[in-house]
Amino acid sequence: MGGIGLIMKLEDTTIYPFIRSDPTLCELHTFARGKYIIRVGEAADIWYLVNGKVQVETTTQNGKKLMVDTICEDNYVGHLSNFWGQNFYCDSYALVSSVLIRIPKERFLKMMETLEFSRHFYMKTNARLYDMCKKRNWCGVCFPSASSLLFTSLSIRRTISAVSITSAASVNF
Repeated sequence: MGGIGLIMKLEDTTIYPFIRSDPTLCELHTFARGKYIIRVGEAADIWYLVNGKVQVETTTQNGKKLMVDTICEDNYVGHLSNFWGQNFYCDSYALVSSVLIRIPKERFLKMMETLEFSRHFYMKTNARLYDMCKKRNWCGVCFPSASSLLFTSLSIRRTISAVSITSAASVNF
């Protein structure tokens, strides 16, 4: 994995095994520091951060910018809330020069039909959500007890299992 002073390559990311056979998904996009990657109201494509750092922010009703999250390499970026029928009205921009790949929404949804990819996605986003809670000391709000954390983890596993059953059911033998 990349770290301080190291540059991560696409081949080193955890998403690479899922995209390596599709050259269109392996196209790298570079964003200069301060350049927006996705804005409120733009297409709901998913981005994956190969190298760099991305800031997620929202604007309050009175115009104040509010930092939501800082995303490090080897993580998903974009309007993930849209996939659950929500809109958190966030913008994402490069904190430093950053390299990402773009996964069109339709392709992402197709990838989510496979157990292996959906497990990857849910584990990545679950870990990021947990880190966000810890950074902001929201753990008492999000996860009041170890049993709640276990329940959250089990809920994700049930979702992954449901995806697996759905995927298996759609295969013609």
